Amino acid sequence: MSTKINSKDIINKQIEKHKDSSWSKFLTEEFQKDNFDTLLTGLITQFQAGIKFDPPMKSWFDDFSYTSLEDLNVVIIYKDRVENLNTDFHSSYDLANEGVLFYPLARTTTHLSEWRMFNINFINHLMSNKKDLVYVFIGEEASEFAGLLVGDTQNSKIFLPDLEHSFWTTDYAHGLISKNINNILIKNNKDAVEW
Repeated sequence: MSTKINSKDIINKQIEKHKDSSWSKFLTEEFQKDNFDTLLTGLITQFQAGIKFDPPMKSWFDDFSYTSLEDLNVVIIYKDRVENLNTDFHSSYDLANEGVLFYPLARTTTHLSEWRMFNINFINHLMSNKKDLVYVFIGEEASEFAGLLVGDTQNSKIFLPDLEHSFWTTDYAHGLISKNINNILIKNNKDAVEW
């Protein structure tokens, strides 16, 4: 016996979950748009047809729980939640306290195109509400969104091409990325991140 999944229930749970978050306004507005309901309904249909998603639906927006908009200094934008980054670099909740947000373009391990409008709106929200952010775009899919950035943000972008999985597990990659990010933060008169 399968349980019917309702997109409105999922949206209401997410709104409730993030109601005290600094992201509440952005997320609530996005969740209430018709195109988001269409996206979610499509994903639910795929899920009910047997397509499995990782992480589970209830965790799709957890990244917004870790770093507040006010404390945000670095946004690392990458394709999806597949663990293709250095484990320490990616999983440390301490980095959230340092103002680092890891932002997956696909909230699921597949179906990147369905999330496109949400991602565009997210970047536009950042540009309207937060200045002097460092943007790190990892992979070709992520770099396509860099064109949305205008003005001073042009000097605060770091591009990292798609590389073999093994490269991201190296101390060299970790050191190179963190050094470049910190150089921009210091240039913007912000504290360096303790990676």
